[in-house]
Amino acid sequence: MKYSELIEGLKKYGSLEENLCERFIGVPKEKISKNVIIAPWWEPLSFPAFSDAKKVGGSDFTAVTAWQTGDTTYIKTGIGAPCLMDVVLALGTANVEKLVF
Repeated sequence: MKYSELIEGLKKYGSLEENLCERFIGVPKEKISKNVIIAPWWEPLSFPAFSDAKKVGGSDFTAVTAWQTGDTTYIKTGIGAPCLMDVVLALGTANVEKLVF
């Protein structure tokens, strides 16, 4: 399935493309950096390099949380392919240039 087909499916059932980051990640797409790290469970404070990370949002899905650290947005996606896919699908609407898992 193509990304555009997934987006069209969301639109068909009432989701707006411009609101996906806020809905699935808890952060407006304009506030997501060009550099993004996603991890299923680890939070950024687990890593000394991210000791300055500040929580910037979290979705209604309690497992998904976002932090900002320097020029990078760090997102805990929750465990499992469906959680990860929701976040990656939403990030496709933001101005992300580099994504690291």
